[in-house]
Amino acid sequence: MPAMALGPWQRAAAYATLDKRALLALPVAQLANPSGCLVLVWITNSRHVQDFVEMVLFPRWGARRLARWYWLKVATDGRLAGSGSPRSPHRKPWEPLLIGFIGSGAPPPLPPRRVICSVPLGHSHKPPLCALLRPLALPLSACAEAKAGAKAGAQAAGAQAAGAQAGASAAGAPVIAQA
Repeated sequence: MPAMALGPWQRAAAYATLDKRALLALPVAQLANPSGCLVLVWITNSRHVQDFVEMVLFPRWGARRLARWYWLKVATDGRLAGSGSPRSPHRKPWEPLLIGFIGSGAPPPLPPRRVICSVPLGHSHKPPLCALLRPLALPLSACAEAKAGAKAGAQAAGAQAAGAQAGASAAGAPVIAQA
């Protein structure tokens, strides 16, 4: 799914974006398996965005929050990656991942907090998640990476809602730690 239309991403034109109204209009609940579906949303470190996803977007989609995991970006030598600093009010060397559940079945027993540590494969290229979720959750039958361009936004959102995110080379293979 494209990024939410917010200041720096919108100005840089580096990402396809959707505004809040478009995100709210996505038929995620209709695309989800009625017996159970994980919904994974990468979010920025902005408290405003996190609150919007948890308090507005997830309820609109019929999702309840199960977990908040973090992707800690590291360089190949193990140091924090990029120009982000833990003390910076803006850029951070981590990104939150909210995991929600839609459906009438019992949600999978996911750890409520987890740290995923990996080397980014490219700018904003997220780590593959299917291998991490498979042993913890229901079998992922529709595990497909959603790579959305401006034209494929709604289709990609459906692919992510139906399964989870996957994909990349072993170079970006994540390491998990309990938070």
